[in-house]
This record gives sequence, C-alpha cells and structure tokens, in this order.
Amino acid sequence: MLLEKRTILERVLKETTGLNDVLLAEGGEHADLATTVAFALAKQKKQAPVKIAQDLVADLSKHPELTGMTIEAKGPYINFIFGKEYVSEIVKAALQPGYGSLEKKTTRVVLEHTSANPNGPLHVGHIRNSIIGDTLARAFRKAGYRLEVQYYVNDMGRQIAIVVWGFTHLDSTQHEGEKEDAHIARIYIAANRRIEEDPEITQQVNELLKLWKSIGQAGQKVNNEVWMRFKGNLDTYFANKKDFFGKLKEQQLHNYNLKVDLCVQAEALRYSTEWRNSSRDLIRLQDEWKKIGPVPRKHSDKIWKRFRAACDEFFHRKSEYFKNVQSTEGENMTLKTELIRKLEEFEYTADRQANLESVKELQRQWMEIGHVPIKEKDRLQAEYKAAVNKIYDKLKVDTAEQRTSNYRNRFENIKEQPDAHRIINKERNSLQIRIDELKEESSSGKTTSVSLPVQNRPMC
Repeated sequence: MLLEKRTILERVLKETTGLNDVLLAEGGEHADLATTVAFALAKQKKQAPVKIAQDLVADLSKHPELTGMTIEAKGPYINFIFGKEYVSEIVKAALQPGYGSLEKKTTRVVLEHTSANPNGPLHVGHIRNSIIGDTLARAFRKAGYRLEVQYYVNDMGRQIAIVVWGFTHLDSTQHEGEKEDAHIARIYIAANRRIEEDPEITQQVNELLKLWKSIGQAGQKVNNEVWMRFKGNLDTYFANKKDFFGKLKEQQLHNYNLKVDLCVQAEALRYSTEWRNSSRDLIRLQDEWKKIGPVPRKHSDKIWKRFRAACDEFFHRKSEYFKNVQSTEGENMTLKTELIRKLEEFEYTADRQANLESVKELQRQWMEIGHVPIKEKDRLQAEYKAAVNKIYDKLKVDTAEQRTSNYRNRFENIKEQPDAHRIINKERNSLQIRIDELKEESSSGKTTSVSLPVQNRPMC
C-alpha cells in the first residue's frame, strides 16, 4: 500500500515539476514521505527554494489523486503525511482472514532446526537457531507448503561412545559451579585429545558403540532416575537462562534509550545548513552510536534505519549544495543585486507605516536569499546596508527602532527554517551568557561598552 502511494505521488510530482528525479525520500518522524525538489528547481525558476516549495504545495493540494493527504512546506522542504485514513486501510486489510497467505502447495517440506549436540554446552547460538527455525516454519506455512518440523535427538553414535569412554577412563569429577552440559563437553574434548595421542583407544570406543547399540530399553526404575536427574538439570538451566536474559533485556533497553536520544539529536540536524558544525556533530553522534551495545532485536533494524535516514538526509543535502554551489551563488548575487536596486529606487507613499512594512518585506526577501560568491559579499552587504539606512533616515527611524525592526525580521526568517528551534536556543544561550557577564562586571564596578548579538546581521 505504501508502494502504491509512493508511485502515485512520484508520478504527480514529475508531472507538476517536469523533472525526472523528484528526490522523494522517507520523511522520518515528521512525515511519511518528503522531497527536496525545490532546491533542484531553484536554478530553473530563478526563485528562492522557500517560495518554490510554497507554490508547489498550493498546486499539489488541489490534485485529485492526492485527496486526503496532508501536504505542507517546511522552509524549502515539502512533507507528505498520509493520515489516519491510510493507517485505517492498512489495519482493515491486515484483519482480513488469510492476510499475507499464499495458495496451498503440494510440495512437502521437512525442516530440521536447533538439534543441539549432546556433547557440547548449550549457548545463545542454539536459541538463535530455534528462533530462526521457528520463523522459517511459520513462513513456509504462510506460503502454503506442507511442513513437518523435526528436532533430531542425537543421543547415540560415536560422539556418545567417546563421552562414555571419557567418563569411564578419565577423571570425570564435576567442577564446583560447572553446568552439566559444560561438564560433558569438557570430558568429550579431553577424551578426543587422548584418542589423538593413542590410536588404540579408537578400538575401545568402537566396542562401546557396539555395546550401546546392542542394549535394549532400561527398566522403569532406571528410566525414572535418569529422568529426574535430567529434569533437575533442565530446571536449573532454564532458571539460569531466565536470569541471564532478564539482565540482558535490561541492558538492551538502556542501550535502546541511548540510541533513541542519538536519533533525536541527528534529526535535529538533518535540515541544518551549518555544514561544517553539523557535519562534525553528526560524525560525533556516529562514533557514540558505535560504542553503544546491542538493543532488543525487534527495535534493532528500525532504530538503525531512523538514525541512518537522518544522517543520510543531511549529507545528501550537503553534497547537493556544494555540487551546485557556484551556479547557485551566482543566481543569489543576481537576486540580491536586483533587490538593492529596488531599495535604491524605493517609492515612498504618504503612509509612513506602509513604507516601513514595504522595507521590512524587502529585508525579509534579502534574508531568504542564500550565499553569494565570497569576493562579492562585502560589496553587496555595504550597498544593501547603505540603501536601507537611506530609507530609514528619510522615514526618520531612530537607531533603537531600526534594531527592533531588524531583530524581528531576522527571527521571522529563522522561524521558517527547519532547524529554527536549535538556532533560537543557540541565540538565547549566547544572550544569557552575555547578560551574566554584564551582571558580573556591574557588581565589580566595571564599565563596559556592550553590543548584544540580537542586532541585525544580514546574510550574504
């Protein structure tokens, strides 16, 4: 069902944008699917990606094949959310009898799994084989095969004969705290070493094997004694197993919570445009991920894909940005040059407030335009600042009012960015540090000239 939705959405995007690659990808926590196609269209349309994303959302929301789907622009990114109706359709389908089953087949399948050796200790690998075997059995049945599952109990043969010889001829004293299966394995290994040293022992093992095969069933009394001993060892094994996996589960849940926290941090950086700092932070998060141990198997694949998707999204965007950075910077320079011309030729009206709002809108557009070639940055910034100051002087806007206006414009622009929360927190922390420094200087009687970081900082 997801594939059908994705296919429809991809086709509609291709029709709307005219591009063959519409850069459709998983949306992570924020959406079912998302696209960065606005970046690819920026050069073609000579518009800011944010504006392109908003226009695309308006067009796509009217498309009849996307009815019921929430489509929203987050800065230059477009998110697609399928909603409750989509989830309801999937649940209803899954509740239908025979969901996922294939037609019955005449082929008969015999599946043997686990079949632990009687001369070796039981370990986690045997449990793993049981899980894999049972999973395969359920898959075969769901696929319509006639299935027979077997567990081969290898309680006779040459291996058992070697164990019997070892217990008969070697020191078979069980060590303190040694499990039964580990005890048998130790004697079996020691007996094999003696056989390698003395080939004549092979004949003794062969005689024991013949004797074993010739013996019939044991009496009821002996059978009961053997069974009670076996059952006691089995109960001890399962008690130890429960304790072991209880502790293992607790540690894995702790590891899971640590990895969820790393996912949250990575997702906060996925749409960042601070390429250097965010790259360093993501690499640090990846190193931390490697140091954390395993998580519960049912969460392992999902949590890894979530973390990987956030990292891949950021580095893909970074790669795309630097791949097209020269052409994009040239387009941005053209846009900023045109905007400076509008400021220089600004047409005043009799309404002072309307004039201020028009200037604010031009300033907002300036903030939305990305970087320009570094050699042109200072020149453009100086021309822009001179044009804005000229208008403010003519409108008799004092310095305090200018700073307030610039501050508001700047943060209105930040609010549209995907990582706005992180940028604002960073700004707030910077302000708090500076305020604390001023308080300390004030209490010590020092006088300091202050320039707080909330003043306008136009981007080039």
